[in-house]
Amino acid sequence: PATISIGTIVGGVSPNTVPDACRVSVDRRLLPGETSQQVMSDLAAELRKHSEVPFEFVPTLVCPALAPTGGEQFVKQLAKVIGDETLLAVPFGTDASTIQEAGIPAVVFGPGQIAQAHTKDEFVELAQVHRAAEVLAGFLLGEPAK
Repeated sequence: PATISIGTIVGGVSPNTVPDACRVSVDRRLLPGETSQQVMSDLAAELRKHSEVPFEFVPTLVCPALAPTGGEQFVKQLAKVIGDETLLAVPFGTDASTIQEAGIPAVVFGPGQIAQAHTKDEFVELAQVHRAAEVLAGFLLGEPAK
C-alpha cells in the first residue's frame, strides 16, 4: 500500500507567540500508476473536508513508483541466480524508478535489511555484503550463486 508520514513540523518564533504560518513536511510514497499531481489533489480534497485552514503544496522531490514491468528479464535472471522467485512490492523510494521511467530496465537488489536503512544506527552485516557480491557475480555471468 501507499505510505504517508509527517517528517517535520515547523512554525512560530516563541512559545508565547501565535505563529503566522506553519510548515509541515509530508512524505507520500507513490504506487505504480499514481501521479504526484493526482495524489496531491486527493490529499488536498481530504484535508479540506476536515479543516478550513488555507494551505498549499510545494513539492520538493517527486519520485515515481517502480513499476512491476520493464525489468522482467533482469528479475527472472536474478531470481534464477538467487534460487527464489519471490517478487515483492516495497514502500520505499529508489533511483531505480527514475531510471526505469527513462526507459532503462531496472531492478532493486542489495544486502541489508530495510529496517536498518536511513536510521541513526544504519548498518549492513558483512556476510550479507559478501552474499550480495556472489549473487551479482552470478547474475553477470548467468550462473547460480555459490
